[in-house]
Amino acid sequence: MALTILKGKFIYLIVVGFILATIVGTISHEYGHIAVAKYLGYNTSLHFSS
Repeated sequence: MALTILKGKFIYLIVVGFILATIVGTISHEYGHIAVAKYLGYNTSLHFSS
């Protein structure tokens, strides 16, 4: 029984970790594009709705 609870908790942590890593990874990736664009002199911004 205890092993089943630990498996459930582990799966929960993996799923939540994956979701958070996806969000952080996507935003940091897009900010990389913005950094290069600003370095090249473009006036740019990040819109989350597009």
